[in-house]
Amino acid sequence: MEYVVHYEVAGAILSFIIGAHFFGNMRLKNAQNAVFGILIVFIFMSSFFDVVSAELVVRSSIVPVAINQSMSQVYYFFQLSLPPLLFLFVLGFTRKLIPQNRKIIILFLSPFILLFIMWFLNPINGYIFYFDASLVYHRGHYLIFAYIISAYFLFLTVITALVLRKEIGFLNVCYLFMFIAFVVLSIVINYVFPRYLLTGFASSLALLIAYINLRNPVEAKDDLTETFNRKTLQYVLEENSLIKGTKYFAIASVDNFDAMGNIMGTKGTNEFLTGFVSYLKKHSEGRQVFRYTANMFVILFNNRKSMMECVGEMKNEPFIGKDRRISDLIKISLFYSDNISLSEKEDTLSLIVDGMVASHKENTQRRIVPIGPKDMKSLYERHNIEVALKRSLESEGLKVYLQPIYCFENDMYLACEALVRIEDEEIGSLRLSEMIPIAEKNGMIVEIGRKVLERVCRIIKEENMEETGLKRIMVNLSMLEAIQPDLPSFVKDCLKSYDIPADLIGFEITETYCSLGGERLRMNMEELSALGHMFALDDFG
Repeated sequence: MEYVVHYEVAGAILSFIIGAHFFGNMRLKNAQNAVFGILIVFIFMSSFFDVVSAELVVRSSIVPVAINQSMSQVYYFFQLSLPPLLFLFVLGFTRKLIPQNRKIIILFLSPFILLFIMWFLNPINGYIFYFDASLVYHRGHYLIFAYIISAYFLFLTVITALVLRKEIGFLNVCYLFMFIAFVVLSIVINYVFPRYLLTGFASSLALLIAYINLRNPVEAKDDLTETFNRKTLQYVLEENSLIKGTKYFAIASVDNFDAMGNIMGTKGTNEFLTGFVSYLKKHSEGRQVFRYTANMFVILFNNRKSMMECVGEMKNEPFIGKDRRISDLIKISLFYSDNISLSEKEDTLSLIVDGMVASHKENTQRRIVPIGPKDMKSLYERHNIEVALKRSLESEGLKVYLQPIYCFENDMYLACEALVRIEDEEIGSLRLSEMIPIAEKNGMIVEIGRKVLERVCRIIKEENMEETGLKRIMVNLSMLEAIQPDLPSFVKDCLKSYDIPADLIGFEITETYCSLGGERLRMNMEELSALGHMFALDDFG
């Protein structure tokens, strides 16, 4: 029987091109890409040996049976391995291919053991194929079981894709189904019409669709520096957290990046970054380098020894660049982990980057700083306070209490001071000494101040304060809030919405910051005073 091998030759060429692009590009060292790389190799080998074995079968009368037997045996090995590999690829794509799931995966793959035994014993028993006395090729009587087991893996792949569709994504599930449909259709056609060799071509075509539309090396790359990008770092952190967590990493920061850019321009800055990345790759010995921000890079390590070797080399051989104009200007920081773990979310890394860089940016020297448990405790405490502040602003968790101000001359309470207190459901009561500096630094103090003013207006309205004899409630203004251009209009609108006269609300400004407010503070105070508000100097809180 003459075989039509043109499609299979085209499939081999196509899978070879895909493989050349995949292996030639930068790629992550993870389960998904490992299985995908094996899948490419097996599809190519399946197509190649399908053509070779078909041509040898046609010439079986002149080709030694041992060679025919061997080539067909090799072809079926690659062919029968494709469905299980496709199943593993889907697991790798959904990050379920991790040690914790090993027993379950082995259980699902157990039918492949039967398939492998059939393949291994085929030269003796002819389960899958055999050559008769006339050297004519025949399909084995038990080949149907090989098809059934292959169908089982394809069905398992479909079920896995459906169950994990949210994790995979709708479009990616469609592409996987298209992949499977091509393979199934080619197997059916090949089974009904044995002379048409289509399996490898269909598999290669499906592979191309998967490669173009699913995660591939191009999506993982930062175009300028040829490193992995931030999106890929997030993916790696999530995958590593499922396995054992990422404990060893380093963060390299070009601290005065903007100043260097002003001197060198865009082209010079890009050349500097390219050189800096080459420096990082050289000393990290091929470890995965990620561009986290414009001027920060993250390096992940497998163990502490390799990390400390890298840190030591970078300490002994600091980066100086090629441009003499900036040789004295370069200021690079290196932060490295000391027995701490990154969580599955990028938030932890953001916390480390923002906290450690901010806490050391006053230092004008090159610095190499370890990040230890004490640092992380401080960073987490600050982070938890920020989260609690956001929670309180979103869920009415911010409480306002009135502290009376006693007048000895009149022997009565004439005014009150509005005090802010936050009771968080997770971390309890927030100390003002911790809360206020953090709120001032991240800008939330403005929103807190405005929430307080609204609550005070509500209290005055609901408690009918004029009947109590109190003449005024003093509200604290932080310096950041006091210099907001829209402060007078906000105060005016707030009081108008509650129908409260301006002389019932006074403002206290921190004495130590009053001299720093400048012209904007003076203008706001004059405008608010003109509306009828009184001002006093005091400490905020």
